[in-house]
Amino acid sequence: MASEHQAISQHQVEQEETTIDLAELFYRLLDKAKFIIVAALLGAIIAFCVTKFFMTPMYQASAKLYVLNSSGTSLNLSQIQLSSSLASDYVQVFDNWHVHEMVKRRLNLDYTYAQMGKMISVENPTNTRILKVTVQSDDPQEAADMALTYWLSAGSAADVRHRGRAVPCG
Repeated sequence: MASEHQAISQHQVEQEETTIDLAELFYRLLDKAKFIIVAALLGAIIAFCVTKFFMTPMYQASAKLYVLNSSGTSLNLSQIQLSSSLASDYVQVFDNWHVHEMVKRRLNLDYTYAQMGKMISVENPTNTRILKVTVQSDDPQEAADMALTYWLSAGSAADVRHRGRAVPCG
C-alpha cells in the first residue's frame, strides 16, 4: 500500500512539473525585462558595428540592350527570330576577354579578367531580344561606368561579328 501511495504521489509530481503557469512565466520575464532590453540593445549595437566597419557595401548598376537584326528596314518573323538568336550570342560576347580588355582600357581599371567576369552578369529573358547587363562594385560610380562601357564595348564587338546592333532600352 505504501508503494501504491508513493507511485501516486510521484505521478502527481510529474504532472505538476509539466504544467506551465503562463502568468508566472510572464512575471518572470517582466522581472528580467531590463536584462532582455540591455541584451537586445547590445546585440543591435554589435550588428551595427560589424556592418559599418567590417562589411563593404556593394552597389549594382544595370544597362539594358535591345538586339535588332540590321539587315533591313522592315521587320518580319524571321528577322525577329534572328534577333532572338543574336541576343543569345551577345550573352557569350560579354564573357569574351576582348570585351573585358576594351572596358579595362576605356575606364583605366586595374582588375583581372577573372575579377571582371565575377563583377558582371548578363541576363537574356526567354523569348526576348533584350539583354540586361548588371555590374556589381563597391563604388557606385564605377558600377555605373562599367555597365555603360560594357554595353558600348559588347555592342561594338558583336556588331562586327553578327551584323546586328544593340540599342539602349529602358
